Amino acid sequence: MPVKRSSTLLLVFLLIGGCAGLFVPRQEKAAWLAAEQGWQERILAAGRFDLTGFSKGFAGASRELVIYIESDGYAWVTKNRLSPDPTPIDPIALRLALRDPAPKVLYLARPCQYAAKRPARGCHPIYWTTHRFAPEVVEGMNRAIDRAKRLAAAERIVLVGYSGGGGLAVLLAAARGDVSRLITVAGVLDHPAWTAYHGVSSMRGSLNPADSAMALGAIPQLHLVGGDDETVPLAIAAAYRSRLADGNRARVVVVPGFDHECCWEERWPELIK
Repeated sequence: MPVKRSSTLLLVFLLIGGCAGLFVPRQEKAAWLAAEQGWQERILAAGRFDLTGFSKGFAGASRELVIYIESDGYAWVTKNRLSPDPTPIDPIALRLALRDPAPKVLYLARPCQYAAKRPARGCHPIYWTTHRFAPEVVEGMNRAIDRAKRLAAAERIVLVGYSGGGGLAVLLAAARGDVSRLITVAGVLDHPAWTAYHGVSSMRGSLNPADSAMALGAIPQLHLVGGDDETVPLAIAAAYRSRLADGNRARVVVVPGFDHECCWEERWPELIK
């Protein structure tokens, strides 16, 4: 009987440990996921903002830094009710970053995400509504990337953006000269096309990633779209693709059976080979 009781207790503890992540508060979820993998938290000055990031391998010898950019997060509670905190319910870009086998990887949250435990410098609801891709957001994220490059002793970067982070990845790549590859996942690559598709108000204070398409002809690009994604459907990537010059190095790949959230994390190592 004692053996049976010990085995039962062990099973209970394992189940509790395995489910612990389900009950982590939204503001702490990214730190919890990153700590599980031994990643380091970083707060990076980003112009008028401070960005939360998590990284691995900065002390390694690789000269390439892979940077993942989070989605718009929890921008709206309902279609007509603004969220007071854009921190994602589930940080999918971080989940992808944690599965990337590259030696040096950085995850960057967006302005005002994960900011509850420190002064939220520069935060205003416009930065998760109409000004998500504003010039000052792009400038700030570029400053944070410059800082991360120095810390990691990197010479070139790979940008990976999920959902709204995909649009920002395009804008960042167009503004930089050190990007060796660009990857987006369910990316909002043309926000006027996207807001028109959903019948919502325009992002009038934001730069449109599609306007930068011509500047990216020399950068290898991979834009992944879920075949069942109704949040950011193929039409948005197609609108961006139509703005590219002939002979560009961009590929739009539709992944059958995937939607906006499923099943990018599970298949990520295979998709980025």
